[in-house]
Parts: sequence; structure tokens; C-alpha cells
Amino acid sequence: MGNLQNLQSQLDKLIKEDPSEQKNIGTFTAIHKNPFVYQYLFHYLNKNVVDRAGYTSLSYFEKTIEKYFKKLFDNKDGSVVLTAGSTESILLAFHYAREKAKDEKGITKPNILVPKHAHYSLKRCAKMLNIEVREIGLNDTHTTDIEEVKKKIDRNTILVAAIMIATELGVIDDLIQLDAIAKEHDTWMHIDGAIGGFIIPYLDTDLRYTFSQLESLFSMNISCHKFGLSLVGGGVLLLRDKKITQAYTGNIEYLSSGNKKMAGLTVTGSSLGLFSLYTNLMLYKFQGYRKFAKKYLKTKKELTDILQSFGYSCYQGSPYSPQLFVYGEDASRLSKYLLGQGWLQHAYTVEGLGKTGFRIVIKKDQEQMLLNEFIKDVRDFKLLANQKLLLKNSYQGAHAINRLS
Repeated sequence: MGNLQNLQSQLDKLIKEDPSEQKNIGTFTAIHKNPFVYQYLFHYLNKNVVDRAGYTSLSYFEKTIEKYFKKLFDNKDGSVVLTAGSTESILLAFHYAREKAKDEKGITKPNILVPKHAHYSLKRCAKMLNIEVREIGLNDTHTTDIEEVKKKIDRNTILVAAIMIATELGVIDDLIQLDAIAKEHDTWMHIDGAIGGFIIPYLDTDLRYTFSQLESLFSMNISCHKFGLSLVGGGVLLLRDKKITQAYTGNIEYLSSGNKKMAGLTVTGSSLGLFSLYTNLMLYKFQGYRKFAKKYLKTKKELTDILQSFGYSCYQGSPYSPQLFVYGEDASRLSKYLLGQGWLQHAYTVEGLGKTGFRIVIKKDQEQMLLNEFIKDVRDFKLLANQKLLLKNSYQGAHAINRLS
């Protein structure tokens, strides 16, 4: 009993020292807590998602999610692979492209064109698969340099990677031009939709991003635990080719649910991502996610206007991205002050922009807190900074008078 009490006391103390996830404004990971999800949480805690064929509810969730994504991205003849997140999805997409290119095109020394602003996982996954990475520079809009793509693509290029809302600056690559280049060179395109996959389809845009609109689109990864609002561990890989997962994966005979063709990477995984994604999709539906996305952008505009009135610059990226990068003369000091107030973020330098500042990601259940409590803390920082400046000037003035006398 004593050990239990000691452990409880230790855990309570450690948890108390943790910052609130509600004030984590630097992450894309969802902080929304759907009470309906938590009502059934314990039922799915220790169920292996890979063994889902043995559970009626998990199998049903998978079929429903597969149908949802096929419709959303107009890919009815393709396939949907459940993953633990975008890194696994990217690794699988590159693997499938490498194997297909080897068998159908005889490519034994493959390369992938990856833009400089891509998430680090794209380069890492390519290198793990022994695929040459050809980095593509950025243009003056901080998106993929189309001319450089034209110069670096060749007959061994198996994928042209495109970003649909970049991690640092929230920009979107020219998907139409990249699709045209890929088609011209008889190769494929992969879209990193980790962020944009649960934003762009719900907004009124002129962007072309579906499988029916982009002929070269081979695959797309989406992180459902970002703006899909699932618990951590929810991701999907969308593939145009329905048969590709059957061609390049092996079977496992020993699962409790029986023989399984392994389209994914891991043999053990949490069911919480799958369960929570299904629940959110059913509760919020298309119109709910549309409402959320529009609110992110409304909050972004209001937040930008206020921060600019304080003298800060805000790089907003695409008008459809739910984030902004805040920079200015005292942005690093502001970042430290905000950290002291419990706001989880940090200052860093964005290479392409050449500015030091911090990122704000606007997520569900943070909108009002950002416009109220966060702005109050920024205002307090500016007041303190002005007071220190006045005291410094007063001290210097008094010191100068003393010297003259």
C-alpha cells in the first residue's frame, strides 16, 4: 500500500509540473478532447489494431474510414492503408513506388525529388530505403522551385514530392505544375498532406489535389491526429493503385484474427487512433470539419491583426493554412516570456525566411484562448518591456546629469 501511495504522490507531482496541452501552440497534434471518445476509451486501450479483423467494431471502423477517404479524395478505385501517422505512411508510399518502378520500369537506382521545406521524415524515409534524395530549392514564395525540378528530374526519378501546407511556413506547392512535370517525364507524384489533408477538402478553394484532378498522383499521406482530431496514432496512406499493397507485401499467419496481408509496417499498434478517428468522423461529419477549418482561418486573421498592432510581423503562408510564424526585434524574448506563462513553443530561425520567431498553430479548442489569454500575455510583455525601457532611459538621463554637474 505504501508503494502505491508513493507512486501516486510521485506521479501527481510530475504531472503537476507538466505544461497544459491546451497551451501548446507550437504543435500540430490535436488537443481536442471529445468526451464521447473518452467514454469508450478503456474498451480499446489494449486492442492491437493490426488484429482488427478479429474485432467487429474495429473492422467496421476501418471500412467506414476507407470509404470516407476514397470519396473525399475522389479515389474510389484506389486503396487506403491505416498507419500510425505520416512517417509510416511516407515510408510505405516510397517503398511501394520503389518496388513498382523497379518491376514496371526497370529502375534500379531510384531517386526522389524532395523540396527543401519538406518535413524531415521524407528525406529520412527515402534514405532508409536506399533511394537517392535530390533536394529542390525554394522560390521567392518559399515553395518548390519549379525550374529546379525540371533540371533535376530524370528517367530514374520515381516520385516528385509536393507539400500541401508546409510545417514551418504553411505554404502549398504548385501541385498542378508538379503534376504536369511528373506526367511529362512518365513518373509519379506524392503529396505530403499531413496537415492539409484535413483542411483543404473542407474549404472553398481553387486548388486541385484529388486523384481525379492530378493524373500523376501516386500517393498521399495524412495525419489524422492533427486536424482530423483523432488521438495520437492515427494516420492514413492513400494509394491510386488498388492492387499495389497485395503485390508488395507479405502475409502473417500467426495473428489471433488469422492470416493477414500486411499493407502497413508495424505488427502491433494502438486501436485508439482508429477508434477516435471513426468517432469524430461520425459526430462531426463533413460540415463539422468545414466549420472548424473556417474558424481556424478566422482566428488566424484576428490574431495576425492584433500581433501586428503590437509591432510584430506575421508570415501567414497559404491563406488556407491554420498557422502563422511570428517574428520581430524582440520575438525571442517574447517567446521566453510566453514559455514562463505556460505557452509551449520556442523561437527558432526559418532558413528560407531568414527570420527568428515562433510558430503558432491554431487548433480546435484553442481559438478563444489565443485571442484572449494569449493576447493578454503578449500585451503584458510589451508593457513590461516599455517600463524597462523607460527605467533605462531615466537612469541614463540621470547619470548624464550627474556627470555634467
